[in-house]
Amino acid sequence: MFAAFHIPQFHLQAAQRWREFSTVAVIDPRNSVILEASPAAQIHGVDSGITAAQGIARCPELHILQRCPSQERACFALLVETAFKFSSRIEATSSETVILDLTHAPKNICWQKLGTEMVNSLHKEGISTVVGFAPSADHALLAAQSASPVNTVYNGRLFCADLPLTLLAPAPETLSILNDWGIHTIGQLLRLPKKEVIARLGTQAEQMWNKALGRRKRILQLIRPLESFLEAIDFESVVETIEPILFLLHRFLGSLCTRIRNHYRVVREMRFGLRFSDGSSYQRKFLVPAPTTELDTLYRMIHTHIQALQLQQNPMSMQLELFATLPFNRQLTLFEKNLRDPNSFGETLARLKALLGENKVGTPRVANSHRPDAFTLIEFEYQAPSLSPSLQFGLPLRRLRPSIPVNIRSYHLKPAWIDAPHWSGPIDQVSGPYRFSGEWWGETSWAIEEWDAQIEGRGLVRLGRRGERWTLEGIYYLFHDKPLR
Repeated sequence: MFAAFHIPQFHLQAAQRWREFSTVAVIDPRNSVILEASPAAQIHGVDSGITAAQGIARCPELHILQRCPSQERACFALLVETAFKFSSRIEATSSETVILDLTHAPKNICWQKLGTEMVNSLHKEGISTVVGFAPSADHALLAAQSASPVNTVYNGRLFCADLPLTLLAPAPETLSILNDWGIHTIGQLLRLPKKEVIARLGTQAEQMWNKALGRRKRILQLIRPLESFLEAIDFESVVETIEPILFLLHRFLGSLCTRIRNHYRVVREMRFGLRFSDGSSYQRKFLVPAPTTELDTLYRMIHTHIQALQLQQNPMSMQLELFATLPFNRQLTLFEKNLRDPNSFGETLARLKALLGENKVGTPRVANSHRPDAFTLIEFEYQAPSLSPSLQFGLPLRRLRPSIPVNIRSYHLKPAWIDAPHWSGPIDQVSGPYRFSGEWWGETSWAIEEWDAQIEGRGLVRLGRRGERWTLEGIYYLFHDKPLR
């Protein structure tokens, strides 16, 4: 047995998924021709093929939506994802139809009950579908196109007798000839002499014949499960406040988290995007500290950022994509310790970034520069890093930030006496100078002369000189506990 899982009025359902309109039509933005119209619009004479202006003239309350390719991809991913719950052998016949190979299903299975379960699975996501069951893949496709919403076919020839010829997808020239002969249904075609029809219409007639009888033997072009978790929407009117974005964002997250849980995965990363009326866009990546599928936790992460976002243009569309990973647990060593609640800590960091700025909060790392004390900020690492052997040699330096101004007396161009804020003394030994400079080509040029100095009875320190100004840059060790500043 085969099953055809089909989304009728695919373009319309994809464009209308997050909206609640009854009288609506979707158009091709290239030529403003209506592709599909809702039943309420069809009552007023709004059909596919007419222009948007003609549709509004026939139905003034008609809502016009443009095709949304990103949302169509999301609907197709949902269709494939749901199909893989019922079979591991799936063919993507078109962007709105998949075929399931159910030849290994239990013999006592109730096809009507299975089809209802398939339909209900996508109905929860706001998508209406139909399912057709038949002994052949071609008959399953025909059954799905006439299902409401589930259709099970056992006798293919008897079932196809009253179906229109257009379901066999003949060429326009072939369909015109058959209509001239008075042939309008599949049953009428099958009553004609096969050899004579093929002699007059060619091999396409034979293909139509085999498709109608379910005799076409073909191997399904199997696909792998898709792991694309994306939702998007194009706004039909100007969005002037942040509330509609937050409302849709909460719905997007709820739908995507449910799908990821069904894959036994957790969310490790979120990517949020806006496209504006002037053609520019805004992208933001959110790393989840402790991967999870908890809706409230993920929503708060994005909510904190969006509330502090200042947009110069009106958003025209919004997109949210989640990236999943397997749940990860790592046993810590005796002296390792992770954060108690990484996600709560992540929310605190998000508030700090909103208050101070994106580039003012993070983990410091040594910058790729010879400049002393040069560092950069990276995203905070929530997982404990793996332990590795230290590559340090010699005494560690405790660098002072900012450095402390001191007075130095020199003898033979070498430091000989130091006057610090709370102590002073002679310098026994010095090592240096070590001269560093860089970025001489720009306004951020720098130059420093460093000395390592042994102070009598005090300890070992590092001194720095910039021009005529001396500073205490760092400390190797001290023999007293007096304050430095």
